[in-house]
Amino acid sequence: MSYDLTFIKYHKKPHVTAEQIYQTLTSGGHLPGLEEIPVADIRRDITNCFTGWNTTEGTVTDFERGNSSFQILFDPYFIRVDCYGDSSVYKERLQGILSGKHGLHMYDPQWDVLFEVLGGKKAQKSAAEAEEILKGRIAEKGFTFMGSNPLLFKRDNPLELSRDVRCVRENTEVRQSCILHVYGQKHADAVNFGLHFLLKYRKLDEMVSAIRGTPLNTYTDDFPTVHFSITEASNGAVRPTYYAFKNGTDPAAFAERILDDLEEYAFPVFDHTDSLQKYEDALLDGKSRAIRPAVAFREYYQIALALLNRGDIDEKLLERLLKKAEKNDEAYDPGCIGRIRAYISH
Repeated sequence: MSYDLTFIKYHKKPHVTAEQIYQTLTSGGHLPGLEEIPVADIRRDITNCFTGWNTTEGTVTDFERGNSSFQILFDPYFIRVDCYGDSSVYKERLQGILSGKHGLHMYDPQWDVLFEVLGGKKAQKSAAEAEEILKGRIAEKGFTFMGSNPLLFKRDNPLELSRDVRCVRENTEVRQSCILHVYGQKHADAVNFGLHFLLKYRKLDEMVSAIRGTPLNTYTDDFPTVHFSITEASNGAVRPTYYAFKNGTDPAAFAERILDDLEEYAFPVFDHTDSLQKYEDALLDGKSRAIRPAVAFREYYQIALALLNRGDIDEKLLERLLKKAEKNDEAYDPGCIGRIRAYISH
């Protein structure tokens, strides 16, 4: 199976789509605004990079070694590369020469994606700068950077960029996690930043584990007591669940926009739920829907909070919560009510 990539150069993109540029060039046309490409220099760099490959000169230049091969058509205003076989052994090296060294924009017609190089940088590199700014500023709030996992969040996308970055802040009562999902956006030269927030109350989880009769090891750090995002549910905030970083975006301004939302909507939630007492107040006041626990466990957490903070629970409230729990918990165990009553009676 083969596919082609086309490389062009401009400072200001012509007022047509990338596909129209591609179709015009490959049909022999020309568009104003495109810059002339230093073909001789690029040809020399590619030849030097692929020494030891079998090369055939003609209308196109062929490079072949083993089960990998590619053809290059050199034109004063575009370079087309047709890829065959195992492209992993040469694609990145070609992009390093054409985009990295010579600053050519790459159009992938298979995905209809234009990968621009602006100011000598691709979107991925600039997005990495924004990520570092965010990590530093989040750290200033007392969060510890816990690393990233490139295999945790996998998407089918042409950028092949996917990782999960976690920062953690904790005291004796609560562990607060800020998770940053970074992934390539399918069919676009963009990098998405998805922000998620976790609250982990270990003492509350221990109590719920005892009440429900479930093993405590099921209440891991990856199974938070509360998970919330910056959405319309966050105290009325209307914000997207992700932020798209496109080529040409200023990393500092992009990071600042996210930080502004964190300051307004996320950090106040952390600050007002940093103890079990504060969390009970937030849970029971009915206003902060975004920081309620998962539906299947909500009622059990309310029972546990009452027992932890007050030492008893009103019988009428208990009946109401147990009835809701039976309705909401798909994995509901009828024997759980008996265990709860026995637990409370002791």
